[in-house]
Amino acid sequence: MGFKSENDVSMRNWMGVLLLSAIPGVNLAAWVFMLFSRNRSKRNFAKAALTWFLILAVLAVGAYVALCLFGKLDIINGWLGAHGIPDIPKLIGG
Repeated sequence: MGFKSENDVSMRNWMGVLLLSAIPGVNLAAWVFMLFSRNRSKRNFAKAALTWFLILAVLAVGAYVALCLFGKLDIINGWLGAHGIPDIPKLIGG
């Protein structure tokens, strides 16, 4: 019923893309792989996903640095310790 172009992506294909995007670590590899796809729709999805990832990573690092600078890291370390997780400096090898 409608015009189907060779660049159309099937629902099954998008289900696979979303599944791969939900798996930590695999998602980054899948997005980088999709950047070189012939399909424009997938390239745009990968660009958008990687852009959001970079924005959130910068915000997370900025929040960590701000907490370190203002001496509030002990609040987070106390919460982590209460849940059985080691202090942040121990997690990153400091």
